[in-house]
Amino acid sequence: MLSNINDLEDEKSDRKVLSYTVKWKNIEWTFDCSKNDFQGHQGTSIDYPHYHFQMRIDGRQFINFNDFHVPFNDHDLFILKNSMEQGDWFKQNFGPIGSGMQDAVSVELEDILEHTSRSDNEDEATYHFSTMIDARDNPISGEEIYEMQQEAERTGKSFAFVAQKRLKERANVQTIVSPADSIPDIASRTEHKRR
Repeated sequence: MLSNINDLEDEKSDRKVLSYTVKWKNIEWTFDCSKNDFQGHQGTSIDYPHYHFQMRIDGRQFINFNDFHVPFNDHDLFILKNSMEQGDWFKQNFGPIGSGMQDAVSVELEDILEHTSRSDNEDEATYHFSTMIDARDNPISGEEIYEMQQEAERTGKSFAFVAQKRLKERANVQTIVSPADSIPDIASRTEHKRR
């Protein structure tokens, strides 16, 4: 489920209060609120804090960002203001069921390696692992690498975990963990300029 929600802070513009995309099967929802939206558009009929919503089915428009200006309720405003002002200790989230990729990449590397299982379908993966083995002082045979791959398949563990475990005294094993390629892109919104 984590890889169905792209809420990565690195992919969110600095001009946004919130910006994330959720994908389930052939349906994609994007929620977006710029700092200007959060302030309300002063001097217009939309002078209240609001967010925008987009929905796509099979990649085709169903609801567009500019169709609605959805107002925040008092509870939303309390949570968002505290999250923005006290972000180091006060975090807005949707609990375990609403956890997305930002939570997934915040997990300690050792825990990710130890507790993840292999995925035969990359579209269902949460993480992408890139593992580099530097064994220049104590070369590793292709047969041993094959054995590690077989162990990973047999145990359901990642090759990175097996390599870290089996080669920790013999080689320098480094693994880079990044979000899987299958996570949805955060849909962008065209900002309209006032006339």
